[in-house]
Amino acid sequence: MDELASTDDRIAVQDKKVSELVRSLLVYKLCSFQSLVNFAPNLIELAKRLHLSWFAYWTIKKTFFAQFCGGQTAEECIETMNRLKSEGIGCILDYSVEADVENSKGSSDPESDEFRKCFNEKADYVTDMMLKCIDTAATHPNSFIALKITGITNPLMLERLSTILVTLYNQFRRHDNDKDGIISRSDLLNIIKEVSGISDKAAEKLLDEFHIPNVQTIDMVQFQDIFSIDSPKMRHFFSSLPNERLTSYDIADYDKLMARLDRLFTVARKSNVRVMVDAEQLRFQPAIDSIAMRLSCEYNKMHGSPYGPIVFNTYQMYLKDARERLELHYEISQRQGFAFAGKLVRGAYMTSERERAKALGYDDPIQDTIESTHDAYNSAVEFLIRKQSEIQMTMGAKLGLRNSPLLLMIASHNVDSMIKACKLMEELNVSSDSGVIFFGQLFGMRDHVSFTLKRHGYEVYKYVPYGKLEEVIPYLIRRAQENSSVLNATDNEQSILWNELGTSRVKRKKSHGVLKNRGIDPIQYISLMEINRDLELIIVVII
Repeated sequence: MDELASTDDRIAVQDKKVSELVRSLLVYKLCSFQSLVNFAPNLIELAKRLHLSWFAYWTIKKTFFAQFCGGQTAEECIETMNRLKSEGIGCILDYSVEADVENSKGSSDPESDEFRKCFNEKADYVTDMMLKCIDTAATHPNSFIALKITGITNPLMLERLSTILVTLYNQFRRHDNDKDGIISRSDLLNIIKEVSGISDKAAEKLLDEFHIPNVQTIDMVQFQDIFSIDSPKMRHFFSSLPNERLTSYDIADYDKLMARLDRLFTVARKSNVRVMVDAEQLRFQPAIDSIAMRLSCEYNKMHGSPYGPIVFNTYQMYLKDARERLELHYEISQRQGFAFAGKLVRGAYMTSERERAKALGYDDPIQDTIESTHDAYNSAVEFLIRKQSEIQMTMGAKLGLRNSPLLLMIASHNVDSMIKACKLMEELNVSSDSGVIFFGQLFGMRDHVSFTLKRHGYEVYKYVPYGKLEEVIPYLIRRAQENSSVLNATDNEQSILWNELGTSRVKRKKSHGVLKNRGIDPIQYISLMEINRDLELIIVVII
């Protein structure tokens, strides 16, 4: 698999038009300018003020949108899906709409009926769009769709629920004196008193009302099960907290959200479409994790579907607590008898997360160095692959989609991580065609990695976003920020593109007609290649 680091393999670019190669170079070059990428939202806002939105949107559509998106509708993505399928690569179809919480807060009172009605109407609309997304994905069995929970509910409810859950989890850790992941029943009683501000007697009564088994010790799995919003008694508790609390409207929004999700996942299961629950900003993530675990318990039951598990939760390994949550969720799946299905990514909100942490005065949640992030990612991949190997040895049979209690999507553009994962799979006898490990890259990025992995028999998927241009701009900005960090690291993608456009290849082309078939005049093509590569950005812009 050392081919993944090669700059000579033409597998991913040999059939591309010159215009596509040039566009990719332009986009990658622009992404490599970190200051430009970070300033992009301000540039778009400036264009609006100068009444130049048409020019900004036209530029984005011809460059970043064309590079990273499959179209503006699900139907427009079918051509891309067919092209990927012809190469043996699957698709993760993503209607890339995200809730703009900050702008919404400024437009009206977030507690008003008008605000909630607006969000719920939008959520119903997005749910209908997600059903269309499922229908389109179903044209290629075993495809995925990506789902952003904030797109189908009032995100302020998710934020409040997350705040409550984090408060409780932190209390558990504070009372875990031995740091062994276990607290006593008296600790639980103290946590209830400290969080709610009620008396000893009232807390004891509450414990009885919660029907908590009379056990002496409680671990985090049991703790999370106790403090579940799906429990009617716990809802009342969450609604009566003295500080951050859920309102009756929040509870109603939660129930509407779960109804939408049940509708989506029921259709997905019948359609043989798997669903990636995307990771989002940290202020929403605890609630999203809780919801993903509930959905997994319902829809990832062992032998519950002839197609295997359909709910994949996402773990951003650049977060310092990601490994802890990953192991906890795996343990929950083992105890409750459903298949754990996870997608590992490094993370896509680093800039905004660090800015928010600084503004609100809490510790930076992101790993301190890029090396720490790499280590966290690679160790998580190794943890799950080793678990699969152990399961396989215990079963005495090869793992497959229908019998494995653990599925893994390794979503990464990092070549070193890919090589390590492939070597570990080979070492532990986890077959590349087992159907329990998938590799994923973004559409428009790391095509060489995707095509090389597929050539060696691994299951590969491309993440194909779509949506109206103005809806997907937040996604495109994050992709540019992520691409910037990728291109500033040790990278060979631009070298592959340049080699394909290189003078040496032009000289080997003896036929005038071959170049004509690439859609460009040979004289213009050769002249382009003879210009100094230091002027590459200028060349691309002119063309």
